[in-house]
Amino acid sequence: MRFHKKIKTKSTKELNQGHARQIYNLTDGYMTAGEAFKAGIGVDYSNLKTVFKLANDIAKDIENLMNGNVIITPAEYDVEGNLVTPAEYFIPTTENKLVQQLSCELLKCDDVLTDYMNGQTWNVFKASYGY
Repeated sequence: MRFHKKIKTKSTKELNQGHARQIYNLTDGYMTAGEAFKAGIGVDYSNLKTVFKLANDIAKDIENLMNGNVIITPAEYDVEGNLVTPAEYFIPTTENKLVQQLSCELLKCDDVLTDYMNGQTWNVFKASYGY
């Protein structure tokens, strides 16, 4: 009979706001959770995947807001189907207003936005979307 040595593995640390932000900061410069894990940053792979998914979801929200795809007030029509009031879409006038529209529970929205802007100023970033 062969006996195998029990290997200790890191357990998945419950992901809370502080831990998620720490992981996000550690993954700076990596494009995927796999890249970050292979680099050996010492974080559980499932938590890495979760943080990357959260950051990607925020990036998608930023893209939708900047492209004018988010309705603030729906259009109103009369009983005959004629437009009474057109829909009001989100227009990103300031960086703070954009951050306020984002939903971030575990990560800081402004950190993700800063990374997403990739070193551009707010005016240059906004202009790249035609505003």
